[in-house]
Amino acid sequence: MSCLPTLQFVCLLLFILNFPTTLSSPISALLSNRTCSTRESAILLQFKNAISVSHDEFDPCRDGASGVASYPKTNSWKEGTDCCSWDGVTCDKVTSHVIGLDLSCNWLSGIFPSNDSFFTLSNLQSLNLAYNNFQNSKLSSMFGQFASLTYLNLSNSGFSGQVPYEISQLNKLLSLDLSSYMFTLATHTLRGLVNNLTEVRKLFLDDLFAKLKNLQFLDLSQNIDLSFISTINVTYSLPNLTNLILSSCNISQIPKFLRGLEGLKGLDLSSNKIQDIPEWMWEVGKDTLDYLNLSHNFIMCIEQLPWKSIEILDLSFNLIEGPLPVPPPIVHFYSISNNSLIGKIPSLICRTSQVVVLDLSYNSLSGTIPSCLAKMSHLEVLNLRMNKLRGMLPKTFAKGCNLKNLNLNANHLGGLMPRAIVNCKDMEVLDLGNNSFYGRFPHWLGTLPLLQVLVLRSNKLYGFVRDSKTNNSFPKLRIFDVSNNHFSGPIPTRCFKNLKAMLTCKNGRSDVQYMGAYLPFGTFYEYSVSLVEKGLKMELPKIITILAVIDLSNNKFEGEIPKVIGTLCSLQGLNLSHNRLNGHIPQAIGNLANLEWLDLSSNYLVGEIPGELVNLTWLSILNLSNNQLVGPIPQGKQFNTFENSSYEGNLGLCGLPLSKACSKSKIEQPSSSFQEKDELYGFGWKVVLLGYGCGLAFGLFVGCLVFWTGKPKWFVTLVDGIQNRRTRKPKKSQRRV
Repeated sequence: MSCLPTLQFVCLLLFILNFPTTLSSPISALLSNRTCSTRESAILLQFKNAISVSHDEFDPCRDGASGVASYPKTNSWKEGTDCCSWDGVTCDKVTSHVIGLDLSCNWLSGIFPSNDSFFTLSNLQSLNLAYNNFQNSKLSSMFGQFASLTYLNLSNSGFSGQVPYEISQLNKLLSLDLSSYMFTLATHTLRGLVNNLTEVRKLFLDDLFAKLKNLQFLDLSQNIDLSFISTINVTYSLPNLTNLILSSCNISQIPKFLRGLEGLKGLDLSSNKIQDIPEWMWEVGKDTLDYLNLSHNFIMCIEQLPWKSIEILDLSFNLIEGPLPVPPPIVHFYSISNNSLIGKIPSLICRTSQVVVLDLSYNSLSGTIPSCLAKMSHLEVLNLRMNKLRGMLPKTFAKGCNLKNLNLNANHLGGLMPRAIVNCKDMEVLDLGNNSFYGRFPHWLGTLPLLQVLVLRSNKLYGFVRDSKTNNSFPKLRIFDVSNNHFSGPIPTRCFKNLKAMLTCKNGRSDVQYMGAYLPFGTFYEYSVSLVEKGLKMELPKIITILAVIDLSNNKFEGEIPKVIGTLCSLQGLNLSHNRLNGHIPQAIGNLANLEWLDLSSNYLVGEIPGELVNLTWLSILNLSNNQLVGPIPQGKQFNTFENSSYEGNLGLCGLPLSKACSKSKIEQPSSSFQEKDELYGFGWKVVLLGYGCGLAFGLFVGCLVFWTGKPKWFVTLVDGIQNRRTRKPKKSQRRV
């Protein structure tokens, strides 16, 4: 009998598990027998009867040329049959609603039906009417009623005229093909396509530009893949095109259709995969081309630069080998940086008398710097960094010198720096770092009124950096890097007082601007500089105008750190490491609210770390290692993020993050003002703390006693007695009666 309940349970379980399958057969049969609705079937038959079928001998779908079989699919549409079985019709498997119509290559001919019923197929998700002949029918705005469409192909279907704006409202579209030379596209419709069709993955607009005979400017940049454009021919439709931008389009060769654009003036093919320049390209725009950008490609050879009218020529970031190609004399901007050029800089380069920016950086050019470059009156930017140039700087810079940026970093230049540099009154950036210049600090550079960046790091400069005799030295300087030299003596206090640009504090960091030079055609050349920032050597491709850095590291400076440094409130980076500095860390450094990195390591600094440094909320890098600092490490805010390495080599330091705990005598005591305030009331904080402790202990004792024994008689008597005395005590108001 005991087995019966178990057997019943097993049977019930098997029935439950089998229940869905017992129902599935009739449900499946029911669903499989469902047919499309009578309404949708009638709509499709009405569409079929409204347009004829006629086979054109010039059928573009013949022999499968279009990839689709060519035959009249609508011939299978018979009244009384299930429309879900008709050719070209797709139905939903559950609801049997018509969700797809593929009538491509269907031999349809005639005016497209204008009745409203066809556009009431609200469940339609895919519609293909390509390769038919609707005989210049206007594309109805009612196509916009197909709100569920994800695929729409109207290419080469005989529609003509303006593409209705309502097409751009089909925001579920993943694929849209409007390829046809008979379509036109209004500006507001094109804008709608871009703004509304955010889900679209495939967009075909072939031949839509065919009627733009007067089009002069075409920008198709930042498209993921326009590689096909290299093989098409658009010159027949765009005979007046003068400016073409195809940057970042995955192009692997220069488009062949450029060959016929005789009046081309501007061409941007940057950031593609172009490897070779065909011979015919040297003839394109030979007399008209004034802007050419082929940067960020894989070009290996430039045989000539024949364009007589070229003003902006950018060949940077390629694989160009061989000697330096000399541009035409009229060029304003010439950059061939980041290539593999070798050999000397030819003196013929000075024929480019109109050049404003000359960037030959990051190559393997050798020899000396042609002296004529220092005499070019229009030259504002000369960037020769990271080459193999030797010798000395040109001794003569003309009094009319317009140089704003002279970057010779990382070469093999040497000798004394010529004083004639001060003739370049507009100088903003002077980067002579990583060379072999020698001599004392060039104080005369302080007379350059606009100098903002001075980099002399890693040279052979020596001696004292003496205080300036004037109060207006280096008034605009924001980046001052003389690290890795042989300077000695005290840090010049007066020199820091003159850094007026660093004395100016701005609230917030939202006003971001970059240093650079403005050029024709809206071009902006951004300055760059190499720095050791937050302990890492890096090149900043852009110099933000609010950046303020002082780097005096790896010298022989001695004495105390000037307190005046604490007034340079815009300072973001301060590196005084690897010197012979002594004394205390100035508390005034805590005033540098914008400071992001501070390196005072490898000196002889003594005393405690000022608690004021905790207020430096932007500080992300701190290095105080290898000094003689003592006492507890300040805690809180940014100081909770620094690791042991920030403090190692200071045997007298204690507290987190170090494993060495501070002794009680080193624990921070309350301030004297706090103690004096307490003693005004007759007792100190220690007495109050003792009283609270005793009271707490007594309260816990009484509570436990009551809990264990109930109400002790002596305790009840004591409490009742106190209460009785309170009730019998007369009130003050009663005494006065």
